[in-house]
Amino acid sequence: LCTTIYPKHFTAGQIQFMAGCRSDEENVVLIVGSLGLDRLLTVPRYPKADSKVRTTSYYEEGGGNAGNTSCAMALLRDAKLFGEKNIQIKLLTKVGDDSVGQQLTQELESFNVNISSPLFLKGPPGSTTSFTTIIVSSNIGEHEQ
Repeated sequence: LCTTIYPKHFTAGQIQFMAGCRSDEENVVLIVGSLGLDRLLTVPRYPKADSKVRTTSYYEEGGGNAGNTSCAMALLRDAKLFGEKNIQIKLLTKVGDDSVGQQLTQELESFNVNISSPLFLKGPPGSTTSFTTIIVSSNIGEHEQ
């Protein structure tokens, strides 16, 4: 069974072809969507306008709806939540031709997410991968006034 999560403008047959499903007997979960890098910064308090504050911690990890879903599905597969079936998790997305794209590709491979589909796209030379910066205050209950 080739299980898919896909945009509505593709038919199930087109998705099976893009995912590289060779038959309806193959166990594939295909995930289509965004992939990016999340940069999480912790600060002791949010800065006031036109001021600076030092971060107390910095952490990077893969993000994006499809990236997170792919890794979560791979963990569930590895925990045998789907039984003993050999299920491939495939991701269709795009990364830039930069170090962030390389980092995210390596992270996906470490989870055994299959990115061999021709629709796992690498951007042209000089392209960049999306990222999000998230700033969190360690001062619990702090809010902007």
